[in-house]
Amino acid sequence: MKNLSLTQRISVYLFIVVCVSTFILNSAFFVVLRSQSEEQFKIQADEILSNVSRYYQIPLWNLDYNAISEVTNTWLQTRSGVVAIKVTDETGGLIIEKTKDNQKLETLLKKPYLLLRKEKIIHEERQHIGYIEVLFSNADRVEQNNLTYMKSILFSLVFAFIISLVSNHFLTLFVHRPLKNLIEGTQSAHNSNYTIRVPENAAGEIGILAAEFNKTMNQIEDRDRRLHKHNVELEEIIRERTVELDKQRATMINSSRLAALGEFSAGMSHEINNPLSVIIGKSSILRGLVAKGKIAPEFEIHFTKIHEMCDRISKIIKNLRSYARDGSNDPFDFFDIGRFFTDIGELTRMKLDKRGVAFKFSNNSNTTRIYGKEIPLSQVIINLINNSADAVEDSEDKWVHLIIESDPTALYIKVFDSGNGVAEIVEKKMMTPFFTTKAIGKGTGLGLSISKSIIEEHCGELYYDNSQKNTCFVVKLPLTNQSV
Repeated sequence: MKNLSLTQRISVYLFIVVCVSTFILNSAFFVVLRSQSEEQFKIQADEILSNVSRYYQIPLWNLDYNAISEVTNTWLQTRSGVVAIKVTDETGGLIIEKTKDNQKLETLLKKPYLLLRKEKIIHEERQHIGYIEVLFSNADRVEQNNLTYMKSILFSLVFAFIISLVSNHFLTLFVHRPLKNLIEGTQSAHNSNYTIRVPENAAGEIGILAAEFNKTMNQIEDRDRRLHKHNVELEEIIRERTVELDKQRATMINSSRLAALGEFSAGMSHEINNPLSVIIGKSSILRGLVAKGKIAPEFEIHFTKIHEMCDRISKIIKNLRSYARDGSNDPFDFFDIGRFFTDIGELTRMKLDKRGVAFKFSNNSNTTRIYGKEIPLSQVIINLINNSADAVEDSEDKWVHLIIESDPTALYIKVFDSGNGVAEIVEKKMMTPFFTTKAIGKGTGLGLSISKSIIEEHCGELYYDNSQKNTCFVVKLPLTNQSV
């Protein structure tokens, strides 16, 4: 019963109630019927006995044994309830004793539902001439009553079963299905599915319950929608604040690093420039002595080479001091593109040469100057070149190609290298502060994120071009009317 639904249990209970009720009614009816049948049986037995005794008056008076036997056989054959007849004279002497179908009287007396009646046989002159005893059997009537009772019980069971089926159908239609819809709706609500609604066409309290359920689901769905929207907005605010804090942190770290590098480069340039000035001065004196003929002319080429290398060292020191300076607070201004990329080449050439990375520069643009902050922009380009050098360091074919292109609205600075591109999962995260694929101690994860911020400050774009065969990062800077 525990596994049955409510409607099924109600149907079972109804079937049991109907069966018990009809059984009680049928049993009561059977008791009454049996009582009435027994009374009728006794009345009929008395009537038959009275009639039978009259048929024996003359034959018994005349002691006509053939007639007595014939009358006896006739009553035994024509009356289904008569099973034995015994006739005696007035003194009790046996005249005839016969049973139906010639059964033994002892056997008949063992059977149930028997009734023995005895009556005097009175002659017409009211003279007592003998006795007649008739044994009646009510078995056929009892059997018929029992059969009627069993049929009634069977009919009651069929009736109860039909009533149960009909009630189960209507209970399923008007109770089980609406309740099942409510249960499914409740289970869906447990799984945070508040969009489900149940039909409200059920009658009575179940229909009211369905309407209240739908009303509650509407309220919960509206609350959940507003809560979800609030959570999304809150997550977006947190994400924006986190990104902003990461950018601020990255900027502070970069500023601190540039400040330390600036102090170091300032001290280093001071220490190098002093002896460098002496070397330049002495080489100039030696070149003068060659001109005066005091030193052999073949030494002049060596003195000139010394002078050129000292100039190059001086220029590198100057560019290093400029690169190491925090130029975030510099004003926007126009600067020469040729000089800009020449200085970048000087600063990156040593690292590229040391690692055996071939470097090529191609200027396919007619633009000669651009508007922006020169120092931060140079830091961006140098960072991209250094990243490319690190990426191809272990490759067999190592090269970096810097290409300048332009259209009427923008300048494109493209940094190619011999790598095979960037993985998709890295591409999605590489502009995020503190994300790096380099080994520990070789990168902080600040380069691309700070570079992106610098380019965005110039109203430009820094992006990875995944349409190229090799790795390619592009810096897009807008051109003004004065950028020529």
